[in-house]
Amino acid sequence: MQGAIFDLDGTLLDSMPFWKDVVSIYMRKHGKTVSDEEREVIDRLSITKATKFIKETYGLSETPEEIEKDILNIIEANYKFNIPLKPYVHLLLTNLKKKGIKMCIASATPSYLIEEALLRHNIPDFFEFIITVPEVGEGKNESAKIYEKALKKLGCEKAEAYVFEDALHAVKMAKSAGFFVVGVQDAASKAHRDEIESECDLYIKNFREFISFKGYAKGAVK
Repeated sequence: MQGAIFDLDGTLLDSMPFWKDVVSIYMRKHGKTVSDEEREVIDRLSITKATKFIKETYGLSETPEEIEKDILNIIEANYKFNIPLKPYVHLLLTNLKKKGIKMCIASATPSYLIEEALLRHNIPDFFEFIITVPEVGEGKNESAKIYEKALKKLGCEKAEAYVFEDALHAVKMAKSAGFFVVGVQDAASKAHRDEIESECDLYIKNFREFISFKGYAKGAVK
């Protein structure tokens, strides 16, 4: 193992519960509730399209632009002050750094939010760089472009680069591109756990399990 490409949300950060609730947090400030059906619609939309949907559905006096700004402020505050790391992240990153393994983050989350979270948890220096979906122009559900670009920047062989992901679509995409994929358990992906486990090379409940993984300990993919 020479390089590690980490997803952020649901992998390093325990942030998926927040993402599931962010619109409800905003709506509660306006004395309104979001139904399960409306939440499902919103979850499939970009934030810009979601704010237009919220404006039309709930008849708020704010413009879509104002709604988006308020939601982004909620998101930023939580990345800066509230969202915790997944268990044993510090232990894993310290272990990898001692072994001289290069690490990066490849995420759909805007880089400024990632930086806020990394700073709060005192872990930015573990990573060589951050690469995001907006930078590469294609999401993890569309192509493996973000992983390929991360690999090139890390400067290691694909066979020696591990990708850590929690979501099924990302696991499948990274695996289809020939990476060694570590599936990381997350409550938000519970419905897809069996499929994730069957798709990835290694499935872990937490990062402490990875440290004791035999192939990693030997420094080679098995």
